[in-house]
Amino acid sequence: MPGTFGVVDQPTVSAPQLDTTYAMGPAQIGYLVQILLFGIFLSLFFECWSSGELARTGPLGRTALTTSLVLNSFYTALCFHEAYIASVWQNRTWAFLSNADAVFNALPLLAGLIAVTTEVALAYRAGKLLPYMWLRVAFGLWMSLLILAVLTGSILACVIGVQYFNGAERVAIQWGPTAAIWLWSSAIADVTISLACAYSLRTRILGFNRKTDSLLRMLIWIVLRTAAYTAIISIAGAVVESIYKDEDLKSFIGNAFWLPTPALYGIALFTFSVSSRRLIDSHLGVEAGPPEPGAPQPIRQPDCSVEQKPTTAAESYGPLSMVSRLSRALTSESSAPRTPLIVTVQRETQIHVDEEDARSVEETFCRPPAGKKRQH
Repeated sequence: MPGTFGVVDQPTVSAPQLDTTYAMGPAQIGYLVQILLFGIFLSLFFECWSSGELARTGPLGRTALTTSLVLNSFYTALCFHEAYIASVWQNRTWAFLSNADAVFNALPLLAGLIAVTTEVALAYRAGKLLPYMWLRVAFGLWMSLLILAVLTGSILACVIGVQYFNGAERVAIQWGPTAAIWLWSSAIADVTISLACAYSLRTRILGFNRKTDSLLRMLIWIVLRTAAYTAIISIAGAVVESIYKDEDLKSFIGNAFWLPTPALYGIALFTFSVSSRRLIDSHLGVEAGPPEPGAPQPIRQPDCSVEQKPTTAAESYGPLSMVSRLSRALTSESSAPRTPLIVTVQRETQIHVDEEDARSVEETFCRPPAGKKRQH
């Protein structure tokens, strides 16, 4: 019979509410969170580009950030498409609820590619910080295996999803285990990178320069926070996919965790690449860019309350040189010379003269020559 607006009611296939809630609810949460986080990543990227920081980042950092932006843009567009289709599509058969449409199967592959892009860039920088060659080799081999597992798991998840969409009743491996391989490997890789950076920075805390040690501790916090962005979410998704089989409705809860990870990887890459540069520059008093020709140079006033000691060779070539190398390792890969840091030191000397010394000086310099009387 006609409805309120003259629309004739049409018979349609409906699914039980519980099935719809489990099959589509977590995915809708993942889509919306991804779109929100992508907006944050996009604003951070635009700020980095407009301020010129992207141009000062090394080639690897620029390539990783740009690649992540392109892949995230495409991925977020697909998420928006899937959210729209799920909200208006009237097909509520189990085949649609469980397998969605063909476009959905591209999301695991894109998510894996974005994770690999970030992990390759961060692993390269973390390896440069390690103090021993054998440790760098072992770290590189371990990270290569993990990144290969991430890529393999995401590709298998895409392939198995396509098979399910085409109506395959039997597959070589279920979708859940393939996603678990990808998410567990990704989480382990993120934690490994952060622990490697934290270890390298911790070994550089020497204890004889408070400012440098404080900088290193803050950098340790940044790298640990970078891992937390993605590792916690990946672990949660991997646990769900490892526990429940594909036939279980609770297995769809994992979609809420892995769908927003691409934007989190973009934010983590920005945090590691740009935030560490800003922290080092602010601690060392380095200007954000080269000064204008003829512009007055800022002079940092010395702390007169602290006794100034002569600079030793260990202080000249120790912490400052180390932090300079650390800055290059964390924020750039190029060998282009950086803007020199000019330090001006001012010293104030006080001379105390007592009364006896004053009379001695007066007699010495104010005594009249022999044979002459002092004029009054």
